[in-house]
Amino acid sequence: MILDTGASANIASQRFISRIDAQVSGTKATLRNVNGKLVSAAGEVTLNVRIGPVELQESFLVLDTLPCELLGEVPLCGNSKMVISFPMRIVIQKVSVEWNLPMLGVNGNVPEEPISRRQVRGVNRNEVLYTGW
Repeated sequence: MILDTGASANIASQRFISRIDAQVSGTKATLRNVNGKLVSAAGEVTLNVRIGPVELQESFLVLDTLPCELLGEVPLCGNSKMVISFPMRIVIQKVSVEWNLPMLGVNGNVPEEPISRRQVRGVNRNEVLYTGW
């Protein structure tokens, strides 16, 4: 599952790929346009993920967290270090039961240490965090 806040329309961010020493191709997805701006990718995508000599084809579900962020405070989601809103957390719980595939967030930089709720309140939307595998 890919959770994209729209901070980047590129759902295979090179910042993320460099973290797991992998290469990803096949990143076509539907881009949603709001007020003349591309805000996020949405839908199902299949990515070719190469880790070392092994190449895997993985399917991901793309969700947009931006509308939920606009509803209010953005809390941390458990211990995943991912910043999302409460309504989106409910959606993730429901979808993950049916989807049952790796969860992947591509929403910015991963912190070295977990961040507190106080720090989250002031986070720039373009610096939203992502989960791991």
